[in-house]
Amino acid sequence: MNSPTDLVVDAHGHIMEPTNLWVDYVDPKFRDRALEFALSVEGIDHMVLDGEPSPYSYGVAAFVGGTGIEYEKLAEPGAIHYEDGPAPAFDPSARLEYLDKEGIDLSLIYPSTGLIWGSELKDIELNDAYTRAYNNWAFDFCAEDPQRMFAIAFLPVLDIDIAIAEVRRTAKLGAKGFVLFATPLTAFGFWSKEYDPLWAEIEATGLPLIFHPALNEEFFGHQFANEADGITDDRYLLYLESCSVVLDLQAALAQLFQGGVFDRFPKLNIVMLEIGAGWVWHYIERADVKYQRVGSASPLKHLPSDYFRRQIVVGIEPHETMIPELISVYGAQSFIWGTDYPHWDCVPDTLPLIKKQLDQLTKSDRAAVLGANAKQLFRL
Repeated sequence: MNSPTDLVVDAHGHIMEPTNLWVDYVDPKFRDRALEFALSVEGIDHMVLDGEPSPYSYGVAAFVGGTGIEYEKLAEPGAIHYEDGPAPAFDPSARLEYLDKEGIDLSLIYPSTGLIWGSELKDIELNDAYTRAYNNWAFDFCAEDPQRMFAIAFLPVLDIDIAIAEVRRTAKLGAKGFVLFATPLTAFGFWSKEYDPLWAEIEATGLPLIFHPALNEEFFGHQFANEADGITDDRYLLYLESCSVVLDLQAALAQLFQGGVFDRFPKLNIVMLEIGAGWVWHYIERADVKYQRVGSASPLKHLPSDYFRRQIVVGIEPHETMIPELISVYGAQSFIWGTDYPHWDCVPDTLPLIKKQLDQLTKSDRAAVLGANAKQLFRL
């Protein structure tokens, strides 16, 4: 373990849900409709939701456990199966060994398959049952060492009242934050006051609201895929989606600005994960300029950059080269880091790469980004 002044917190680590999770954990009322895994006739992993194949999960299972594996192998149909994922993704004891090996003191735990079925499953009651089953299992996973591993509650929001109930339930169980899809699953946007009771409930917990990109059929560019281009399989859209998914989170933030959410909920902390941080400079600068020009078109009382410094935290990624400059403008308090382990785009040796990017910072700023910010934000 590192000393308290050198604390290292992985603020963005995933697990891979065991294939029997929902059969074992779902409310008995829904056991005959439990999520399952299956193989297609071509040998490709996919999920089965309420007895129906999950189209968007075909071939995706390997990617959530594909860290360090060449894309060509990941994309080969049937070459890698879901249960071939690394042991630390499934087993809490192995996860603790992984943390020790990587030099990580504390880790926040997020779902993997939920980022697919959470938006695909439209049956509100069944989605809630799957969600509660996952969250209960995640708490059991982290119970292996509750001083080092902490569950982030999964919160697909198809119904506001159901989401509020899950916030209350999981907060009592020890959740350290609530992760939502960046694309609203309801009939209204995040600027709508329909969400206010949910924001109020999360704010009252003192824990952060986390936006995370996820596989979805609505990401920008998806609508242009066609057979004439030779693109008939979503796996070939992975590069496009990886580049455009940042737009989902930027749009979510714009909705919060447009709705005046930060003024109504001045203690609601927002975390933006898995899109890096380099966009912040351009985006917030542009948001300030447009506010100065057409501020009357929104209910904001202050510059977007003021809210950013006060209430928004962004996860940095190891390839980014502008982190010292960003911190010089917006302050170290606005940034954390995470491995994204064990997903396909998790970079091996993430921590040494992050530390290299932070070499130019003061000792206090470096310590803030590596662990102190996350410890305070997530109340670890």
